[in-house]
Parts: sequence; C-alpha cells; structure tokens
Amino acid sequence: MHVARTFSATIIIVIALSLFAPLLARAQAPQSDLRATIRAELLADPRTAGLSQAELNAMVELLVGEAQKKGVTAGDIIWRPAEENFSSPVQKASECGTSWLCHASEAFGFAGSDPSIALWLGFAAMALITVVGLMLHHHRHGVHAV
Repeated sequence: MHVARTFSATIIIVIALSLFAPLLARAQAPQSDLRATIRAELLADPRTAGLSQAELNAMVELLVGEAQKKGVTAGDIIWRPAEENFSSPVQKASECGTSWLCHASEAFGFAGSDPSIALWLGFAAMALITVVGLMLHHHRHGVHAV
C-alpha cells in the first residue's frame, strides 16, 4: 500500500513537471532572445559605437526590462513593414484620363480605373429608391397587394 502511494505520488510529480517545464522554458527563451535582439540592434546603431561594454550591458538590461513590462517580443523589434508601391496622385489622375466615371469612382474612394463597383452601388441605390418610392406610393393611395 505504501509502495502504491509512493508510485502514484511520483507519477503525479512527473506529470506536473512535464506540464510546467515547457512553460518555464518558454518564459526563459524569449528573454534571452529578446536580450540578443536588443544587443544586436544597439550594436547596429552607429550612435552606440562609443559606448563601453559596461554601458552597453546596462542599456541592454534597461531596455529588456522595459520591453518585458510592455510585452514587446524580439519579433516586434525586428519586424519591418513590407514596402508597398503606392502610386502618387499624379499617376492616378493619368490612369483615369478624361473618364468622368473613373474620377467619380476615385472621389468615393474606389481606386483604379475599373468603375464596376461604383456602377453596382449606383444600381443598388436606384433599386432601393424605387422600392421605397413604390412603398410610399402604395401607402398614400391605399393600394394594397392581394
């Protein structure tokens, strides 16, 4: 009986450690990864070239502490937005040429020279106005559908 209790207690301890070990390892890995990322970014900056090793270490520790308080990860630090090719307004104007429909589409925020979205929205608005108008007409004249 005593052996069974010891064995079951050992099994419970092993299971508990196996469940918490990844959490502890994951908590330590980002900190060292964060520390290495901050150090690399500081060393890449030419303004920190004149710092001594002690000053650099102090700055890294201070920044790691602040990053952990704010929940910043190493991925957040090294993330760079993808460069997008935004066309200038001059290029957009030249794409439309003299098409008033294209200019109207751009005025309502539809980019590009394809006016199909603006056309469909216009048709939908006309249909809605027609339905509302017919409903008001039937309501005023007492015409009821059978």
